[in-house]
Amino acid sequence: MKAAIGRTIWTESEDIISPSFPLVTAELGCARNRKHFHEPPGKWLLGKRLDYAAALLQGTQANITDVVLDSGFEDVSHFSRVFKERFRLSPSAYRQAAPVAH
Repeated sequence: MKAAIGRTIWTESEDIISPSFPLVTAELGCARNRKHFHEPPGKWLLGKRLDYAAALLQGTQANITDVVLDSGFEDVSHFSRVFKERFRLSPSAYRQAAPVAH
């Protein structure tokens, strides 16, 4: 299901909203995206994908490979590297450190 939030278009999956790069760039345009978000579209989208992956790691029991693919990454090693750079923990360690929902 696609939903417009503000001027950005998102794709909804299992109550978590994930960005769709072609729709974002088509809606905002690359130059306007850079001005609005103060960073290049690719960097902005990487951050959104990492946030989405972090939400999946905390909120689901999906295996890491499924989280990687569902977050828009194609390579597990690349995902693990950029995830660790952003959150200072590996995806597995991040999941283990997440508070347990009651």
